[in-house]
Amino acid sequence: MGDIRVGHTTRVAGHPVARLGRQLVMMVSKMDLPPALKVGRRVGISGVAALLGGVLVLGVGGRLAMRLSGAMAIVNNPGTRGRLTGDGFLIGRISVDGSLGLILFGGVFGSIIAAGYWALLKDRIADRGRLGWAALAAAAIGGNAFVKPDNIDFVILEPVALNVLLYTLLSGLAGVVIVAIDGALTRRQFGSSPLGAGLLLAFGLGGASLVGTLAVVSIGDEPAIALELIVLALVAIPLWIGQASRWKPPVWVVRVAPAIAIAVVTVEWIRLLRSAWVILSPS
Repeated sequence: MGDIRVGHTTRVAGHPVARLGRQLVMMVSKMDLPPALKVGRRVGISGVAALLGGVLVLGVGGRLAMRLSGAMAIVNNPGTRGRLTGDGFLIGRISVDGSLGLILFGGVFGSIIAAGYWALLKDRIADRGRLGWAALAAAAIGGNAFVKPDNIDFVILEPVALNVLLYTLLSGLAGVVIVAIDGALTRRQFGSSPLGAGLLLAFGLGGASLVGTLAVVSIGDEPAIALELIVLALVAIPLWIGQASRWKPPVWVVRVAPAIAIAVVTVEWIRLLRSAWVILSPS
């Protein structure tokens, strides 16, 4: 029976239709992507990297960071055991539903915002030193999502300074992981076929709609994030259109894009340092 199967497989593999199918697959895989799909692939890879890195670092890593914060608070003040955090979790207790909620909601929500920033900022950052710049940008942008003066966690969870540093470093780590995943996917030619690039383009468009929706919805609660995403999009979209077509964006857009990226990161660091100062200042 084994010989019959091998012979049958050989005959099928050598069939003219099978050979034609393999040749077509090879031809399609070697086709040069149209400019629009190239742009869509880059944007889509940004979204995939942000989703994976965000869930891993902001979700799983965020849960571990909260556990560490709770443990440090109990060591400093045993009376904090059993108190509720700002998110409604009991200090010193790990629950399955709380952990899953943080990993899925916090990680995915953070990933969507991270994907928006990374997709819009990626082409503004040079390859050399990209990890360092991403860490600085993510530490400030993500740090502002955690470090808030009105967050009760920074009152009951001591030492406060270590918690501020912990969540800032966690955010910076998320940026490094996202950039590393993005680079690995790009080097491995992830989605380099027309079909793969088309799927990444669709994924990127879907992610863009989510980011845009969150930006509009969060204007009241997070006006800085919403405004920054809108400004970055107004600069990045013409550049993407120019890369995907023969249309050339205005020269001032090309020249002002790096300055706007630097300005956004600078504003986020100012906001973060101001919040840390308010939290750490004696009342």
